[in-house]
Amino acid sequence: MTVIKYINLPIKTLSLKWIPIPLINLKQGDCKSFTMFGYGCLSAMGYNPKIKFVSYDSDPQPSHVYLTVNDIVLDSTIKKFDFEYKHQHYIII
Repeated sequence: MTVIKYINLPIKTLSLKWIPIPLINLKQGDCKSFTMFGYGCLSAMGYNPKIKFVSYDSDPQPSHVYLTVNDIVLDSTIKKFDFEYKHQHYIII
């Protein structure tokens, strides 16, 4: 079984170098790379995933990103299925 290690990078470091092939090759990634990889996989299977950017404090600048599909939360950093921490700000695209 291949395990992909989560690494924490600031949301502003969104870069194509992390999405998605290096996620597989390096076997590590952050919330952005897991989200983009999942988005591609789910889209290829015919689902319509949404990307949710969230902020957990008074600063509206997003600090985390994850997927939702039909209102089901898919956050690669949380081991609990369909769960999200309370956030103060969000943007869904």
